[in-house]
Amino acid sequence: MSDFPTLKTERLRLREIVAADTPALFAIHSDADAMRWFGTDPLTGIHEALKLVETFAEWRKASNPGTRWAIVDSKTDRLIGTCGLFKWSPSRRSCSVGYELARDAWGVGFMCEALTAVLGWGFEHMSLNRIEAQVHPENEPSIKLINRLGFVREGLLRQAGFWLGEYRDLIQFSLLRTEYSPLASKRNKHSDGEDYSEPSSTAHIESIQQRPATEDDRSFLFQAYETTLRRYVDWAWGWNEEFQRTGFSKHFPIAQFRVITVDEQLAGGIFTEEQETLNFIRLLFLLPQFQGRGIGTALLHEEAAYARQMDKQLHLKVVKINPAKALYDRLGFTLVEEDSATYHMRLTF
Repeated sequence: MSDFPTLKTERLRLREIVAADTPALFAIHSDADAMRWFGTDPLTGIHEALKLVETFAEWRKASNPGTRWAIVDSKTDRLIGTCGLFKWSPSRRSCSVGYELARDAWGVGFMCEALTAVLGWGFEHMSLNRIEAQVHPENEPSIKLINRLGFVREGLLRQAGFWLGEYRDLIQFSLLRTEYSPLASKRNKHSDGEDYSEPSSTAHIESIQQRPATEDDRSFLFQAYETTLRRYVDWAWGWNEEFQRTGFSKHFPIAQFRVITVDEQLAGGIFTEEQETLNFIRLLFLLPQFQGRGIGTALLHEEAAYARQMDKQLHLKVVKINPAKALYDRLGFTLVEEDSATYHMRLTF
């Protein structure tokens, strides 16, 4: 493998692990409770941490090489964890992903930010078609993380792991190149506002469903549209109830609408148009109780994956005062045009 690849995100720097990192690695890997699902026994001495540094360095020289990055907080220059791609099979174009994070760095999206950069690098520079992950069934935070990144559950590997004197079942996940979206590698930016992509309580991806709308959904869709977007429409063009209701039916045919449900509850709607060179999200709205939980990010991830599969760009329009623009910025959408009231944004693959 070539020179070690250093990666940067909004808050992190991913660099080579060196001997000076030994104390920080020992602090992380000796925390028995934090490492209970990692897959190896906790470290008991500093010499074991130094050996771990050497092991990660040797990955890049192995017959099935890999890369392990130190995850460094850019603000403090402190190592807060590691992550990497390993067991690379160039002939099969596959590898596995692994990671761990210091306890005091949990809950703020650092690992999602690091892994989105790593996955993007792997697909681009390692010619990967498949990335695998194995997670203990009781490791709920890691399962949520893997789900947010787009991995698909494939099944249970019975007693595939052994640590702390016990055999452990592991859940097998995988992410394919055709399922991967640039949203994953571009959604690592954060703003001073609400963090749409890294919620403290995230809905499981499997619980978010879309179905074709029917005439029976018309009333709900308009009410949800009014609840979520009225203040922005009013700011931009003024809100007239009769005009909006008539225009909603005229400009947004029910046959092109999809109803969004979360845990079988009505949550919102999405209206898209497929054009020759792009897919246009004309409307996407979620009721307030479903906002800020990563649901919008998951939906946009799906739309991006579909557009990429069709070799198209993804386009949307947002009113200038709508805070959702921060989400679109984080996901890699760029401004292509604007008028007095709206931004036209596009994701190009």
